[in-house]
Amino acid sequence: MKRIMQADKKKNIKNKYNTTADFYNSRYRDIQYEKYAQMLNGMHLSGRILDLGCGTGMLSEFLNKETIGVDFSIKMIKKSKNKNRILGDAEFLPFKNNTFDFVLSFTLVQNLPSFKVFKEVRRTLKTDSLFVLTLLRKKYDENVRKELEKGFSILKGVDCGEDIGFICRAKDK
Repeated sequence: MKRIMQADKKKNIKNKYNTTADFYNSRYRDIQYEKYAQMLNGMHLSGRILDLGCGTGMLSEFLNKETIGVDFSIKMIKKSKNKNRILGDAEFLPFKNNTFDFVLSFTLVQNLPSFKVFKEVRRTLKTDSLFVLTLLRKKYDENVRKELEKGFSILKGVDCGEDIGFICRAKDK
């Protein structure tokens, strides 16, 4: 029963983002860019960067650098100008272990039915590398932090308006 509910949640979210793809950038660009600026302020991003929940590719545009983007909404992916985009599920990432120097994920976690994403990020992230994420404040509870701390050291919490953000370092495996 739980697995069916999780699949239903993913299906509903996917449908929502497929429906909003045509106007997503015009509606949310300013809000997203503000989150990116707050979370990534002073951070030097280099190496392989995963944009998890990349949507229309705004983060790649904001950074003005190539990222590898993963999203499960085909219509959002099609709107992205980023050529390195993959239709995929954040809870089942199609990458080898220790692939990324940074994983960036903005306003994704609250859309997922479980915290499996944290294990997948930890698996694909190199040791001592950074995971930067935000989630809607209204969806945050201490369980998020507890699950996050299983694979990451939280270096900093950041107030991002409607979101709460975390800058985390991957723990040794």
